Amino acid sequence: MAEAESLKWFRFAEMDFQTAIHLYENMYPPPREIICFHCQQAVEKLLKGLLINFGVEVIKTHDLTLLVSLLQNFVDLSNEDMRICAKLSLYAVETRYPHELEIQEQHVTAAVENTKMIFSRLKNLLHGD
Repeated sequence: MAEAESLKWFRFAEMDFQTAIHLYENMYPPPREIICFHCQQAVEKLLKGLLINFGVEVIKTHDLTLLVSLLQNFVDLSNEDMRICAKLSLYAVETRYPHELEIQEQHVTAAVENTKMIFSRLKNLLHGD
């Protein structure tokens, strides 16, 4: 049951990430805030899916560092994972409103690359690999 539910979260995480990549690669000018928002959402949903897989009830939060700290009870995560999640957490709410966060092209590139790294390191945990 938990694995089936976690896979649903993972599918939504994949959709968010694929949306971010599509916008990043195909829109000009790229919608920076929206791309960063989808990267944050992708990692949030991946982390929540992993927590569900380990039997943890999902809490309503956009704070990726909190989710990573909960996940550390089950798997070893690197300081790099924590750093990436802290940076991506900024894009959860602030990007929804004009002029809340000044996002440059290098921030977008970093968000996409960091999300790729998190996905490559953590998605195999859904299947216990």
